Amino acid sequence: MYDALALQLVVRGENQSISLAGQLGRPDTLQAVVKRTVLLQPSTQIVATALKQTPDITNAALGDVLRTQLKESWKPTSGLRYANGLKRFYVWVMS
Repeated sequence: MYDALALQLVVRGENQSISLAGQLGRPDTLQAVVKRTVLLQPSTQIVATALKQTPDITNAALGDVLRTQLKESWKPTSGLRYANGLKRFYVWVMS
């Protein structure tokens, strides 16, 4: 919530209620902003490239690609988990 306030995606009303800022009040506009933001992330761009090169890449292999490209030292199980989540985000964004 604090990040959303800092980014001025939401505003706090006089009664301390939280609401979407300006034209972000329209769900379709908010969704478009979120999708654009997700596509700008380096990890999402790595996933997009990997899926274009190898559409049937496994999540384990995708996790290895992410770990290598992001220069991380996480365990293979963590890479698998991150790949699964990022791949789902990417598929949602592209839908």
